[in-house]
Amino acid sequence: RGDLDEAMRLFGEALEINKRLGSLEGQAIQLGNMGLVAQTRGDLDEARRLWDEALGLFTKIGAKPQIEQTERLLASLDSPSPPQGGDKT
Repeated sequence: RGDLDEAMRLFGEALEINKRLGSLEGQAIQLGNMGLVAQTRGDLDEARRLWDEALGLFTKIGAKPQIEQTERLLASLDSPSPPQGGDKT
């Protein structure tokens, strides 16, 4: 848990630096990273919020590969989880 807290803190610092620099791409990347941490913590609402914000920035700068990746991450939140272990038929 401590490592995730530290990761979120550092990504948040990087986000603020990118805001000061005016780097939309950097902001979007950090928001995406923070979304991954939120997802790992099980905070799916926060992951969605962060990825939605990242998607908006990626769309604004026309970063097509990152738009597609972020859309896949968002879609994964709506997919049912695969069964845990055992037969996958």
